[in-house]
Amino acid sequence: MAKSVLDVTKDVNKFIFEQLDKTTFFGLNRPTDRLELFNFALSVGVNLVGKPTPLSTRESLVRTERLTDNEDLKSLYRSIYYDKYIKESNGEIKIDAIVDDDTILKAIEEYANSGFIKIKDWLDEKLDPETLRLRLMTEMTRIIEKEFPPEQ
Repeated sequence: MAKSVLDVTKDVNKFIFEQLDKTTFFGLNRPTDRLELFNFALSVGVNLVGKPTPLSTRESLVRTERLTDNEDLKSLYRSIYYDKYIKESNGEIKIDAIVDDDTILKAIEEYANSGFIKIKDWLDEKLDPETLRLRLMTEMTRIIEKEFPPEQ
């Protein structure tokens, strides 16, 4: 991977993470891992917002070397890129783009940015930390159920 970091906007880095850390989001009694939050925002952006939002500013979040040995995560990012860009381009974007890591990472940053904007909307509701944590967990459950409906 040539791109050395995953980026977020200044607002995400300065304000949203600070508020999310207060919720101990994944039920941990420590600040939540930034890559986990990025991936949650990516999921929100892909599944609830449904469109990418370019980053107005860029600040480093996570070094991409954390992705080097994580083939599952790299495959997830490639599959999102395929689904949201290549498949929907009606042939304008060639399948060869699936191996361009910089292009893929830029695309997932934009979907994560959409997710962070949605998360900011939830944070702006000024919920107490426990209610916010439950709200985020509910949204995560909704995403999972949308992707993997319960068997009937």
